[in-house]
Amino acid sequence: MNHKLLLIPSLALGFLLPFTALTLSAEVTPEMRVEAVSAKLTDQPQLIALYSGGFVCKSCGIGARIHLSKVEGVDASVFDRGIEMDAAKQLLYIAFKPGIEPDLVAVHRAIDKAGYEADLYYRWTESGMVMAPLPPLK
Repeated sequence: MNHKLLLIPSLALGFLLPFTALTLSAEVTPEMRVEAVSAKLTDQPQLIALYSGGFVCKSCGIGARIHLSKVEGVDASVFDRGIEMDAAKQLLYIAFKPGIEPDLVAVHRAIDKAGYEADLYYRWTESGMVMAPLPPLK
């Protein structure tokens, strides 16, 4: 009988957690993302950031990390196999080896294989911060 009492709150909590994550993430504005990205990417041309509304918890980053870490030029010595996730802002940061030009189509393909849609990417250039849609998949 005591086991049933513990099971019911556990099921309720398990049901509500995904909705809580979605609610918290929905409160993040595009301006807040730009601020977070700017703080991380300024003067770091080897880093890019991806935004996807689907990244709402740390578990989301597992599949993305697996696929993105296989993209040629990703620097596995930075972050966790070259990938860092900010679930609160729905951002993924990818580190590339110095001197390597990121293949944005390969990045887009990796995100797609992980089951997510990346809407935008951010990158620091000589001209400042760039925010643009990822190139279409070929």
